[in-house]
Amino acid sequence: MKKKNVSVDGKDTEVYTPFVMMTGMILPNETFSNVTIDNGKIISDGNKNIVVGFGMPGLKRQPELKQRRDRQSYNSGKLKYRS
Repeated sequence: MKKKNVSVDGKDTEVYTPFVMMTGMILPNETFSNVTIDNGKIISDGNKNIVVGFGMPGLKRQPELKQRRDRQSYNSGKLKYRS
């Protein structure tokens, strides 16, 4: 996350430029089972699972969000499966 100092209403403030990272995979059911993902979505057509995940690296360092408990959950993701 990129940090920049700017003037807001005459007061110097640190402003962060957030970004989102996304990934996607197609996992055949004959090879992968019990597929789960944190911070994402799984869509199945019966033959394969389409997995999309996202993350917002550095979000936990955003000062305005320090009181939010969910800010940590978007910092990383886990894909689990059985092959």
